[in-house]
Amino acid sequence: MDGYYKNIRGGVLRKVFAKYLDGCTPREISKSLDISIYETNRILRDKSLVERKIIPSSLFEIVQEEISKRSKQPNKKYPLVGILFCGKCGAPMIGKKRKYKARTYHQYICKTYADHGRKACSQENQKGKELEGLILEDLRSQFADARKKVENSGLKASLKVLEVEHKIVDDQIKDLKEKTLQAFINQDLMEADQFEYVMTALKRKVAELKKKRKAIEEEINSIKSDKDFEMAPFLDLLFGENAEEELSSIFSFFVEKVIVTGKAIDVFYKFK
Repeated sequence: MDGYYKNIRGGVLRKVFAKYLDGCTPREISKSLDISIYETNRILRDKSLVERKIIPSSLFEIVQEEISKRSKQPNKKYPLVGILFCGKCGAPMIGKKRKYKARTYHQYICKTYADHGRKACSQENQKGKELEGLILEDLRSQFADARKKVENSGLKASLKVLEVEHKIVDDQIKDLKEKTLQAFINQDLMEADQFEYVMTALKRKVAELKKKRKAIEEEINSIKSDKDFEMAPFLDLLFGENAEEELSSIFSFFVEKVIVTGKAIDVFYKFK
């Protein structure tokens, strides 16, 4: 194999793509195939492999879609990745696992520092749990009033009532349509004017119920489009007992970005 991949066989290159589609992470792939994670990430995005007919274009495109899809998913291991930035150089901050004696923990470090050393950026590393905890507490403080508003608004209860009403009306419409079908099947057993009367009455009743169902649906949609209702399930996560296990979902919903400059932390929220 010539060029950059001269020490990597074509079969290994194809395995990189196959393993990625099987759900492996780049780190898992690099370990199993004994290549660096840098090489793995480069291979997965290298369009020249298609031009050189090493990788089929269809496979390459599917992998690019999967890369894009994964990049949009919350990072449960490092929940601030993607929204955390260094205030000194502007680079994103990345998550790193650390070990000290028997203890394992994680930090967020400036990518400029990670790539080029401390001379390139002097931003100190951030303790993961500590930083996440500070932001979580700030979120709870910022959105305490929003939580009370949602709890006192009765939106959830109203929605449940409307959904029950919608089901009742929907069942009634289905029942009338069944009666309409039966009347049509048995029309020979009725006088013509009686059949016309029955069909007209059923049609009118169905029209009335459809109108009622539409009104209910409009109320349901109005509640669901309410900003407070949209926020409700995430407020439940934010103030729930298992919030620390749901940090990736909480941060991705509420937080636009976090900038760390020295010891100062600036959090920018998506909702005012």
